[in-house]
Amino acid sequence: MKQRVKAVAVDILGLSLILAAIPIGWIPGPGGIPLVILGLSLLATNHEWAGHMMERVKEQSTKASKQVSESSPRTKWVIDILSIVFIAAAVILFTQFTQSIAITSAVSFVISGVILLATNQNRYKRIWKNHKRK
Repeated sequence: MKQRVKAVAVDILGLSLILAAIPIGWIPGPGGIPLVILGLSLLATNHEWAGHMMERVKEQSTKASKQVSESSPRTKWVIDILSIVFIAAAVILFTQFTQSIAITSAVSFVISGVILLATNQNRYKRIWKNHKRK
C-alpha cells in the first residue's frame, strides 16, 4: 500500500512538472525544458514509456550539442555575441523595471547567456579540467 501511494505521488509530481513547463516554455532561454526532463525522469521510475522517452531526449540533446560544438568558428562567434546580448538585456531589465515579468525575463536571459557561453566552444570541458587539477 505504501509503495502504491509513493508511486502515485511520484507520478503526480512528474506530471505536474511537465504541465508547469507549458506556461514557462515561452520564457527566453531553457524555459520549461528542465522541468520536462525532471518530470520525465520521475515518471521513468514507474513507467517504461517515460524511460524510452528520456533516452530519446538524451540522444537528441547529444546530437544538438555535437552540431553546435562542431559548427564553424563564425557560428561560435555568433553564439558568443548572442550570449553577451542576453546578459546585457538581463542587466537592463533588472535596472530599468521592477515588475515581476521583467525580473523573470532577466533571470532567464542571464541563465541563457551563461549556458551559451559555457557550452559554446566546449568551454565547460576546459573549465572542468582546470577545476579538477586544483
